[in-house]
Amino acid sequence: MPVVIHRAIYGSLERFIGIIIEHFKGAFPFWLSPMQVGIVPIRTSHNEYAREIDDMLTGLNIRCETDYADKNMNEKIKFYKTMKDPFIVVVGDQEMETRTVSLTVRGQKQQLHGIPLDKFCELCQKLVKEHTRELNVEF
Repeated sequence: MPVVIHRAIYGSLERFIGIIIEHFKGAFPFWLSPMQVGIVPIRTSHNEYAREIDDMLTGLNIRCETDYADKNMNEKIKFYKTMKDPFIVVVGDQEMETRTVSLTVRGQKQQLHGIPLDKFCELCQKLVKEHTRELNVEF
């Protein structure tokens, strides 16, 4: 006797994902975003601190990626903005010395400077835990 596998559930799942993508226009809430934080070291001398941030966020189950390439900082930032990452973290000399980050929040023009690294990690964990739709940034 031939066996027929009904695949309607897969079609439903694909339609559901399509509806979600269309609803959010690719700019998913933090907890749902495929990549939550993009990390941009200004120069290659900042790669070590950027790697430290990447490891810390990954240890907290925050999805992040770091561009270690030796190219223009603005190119890196533009890429992460195109990918609609909720947060873009920029690190340079000042951030390394004070163990802080400069933060660009998706949809906001002004960059936030001097945010303590541990406070940023707490914010990321809070946004994942609460499943909020908005990027509420309060320090």
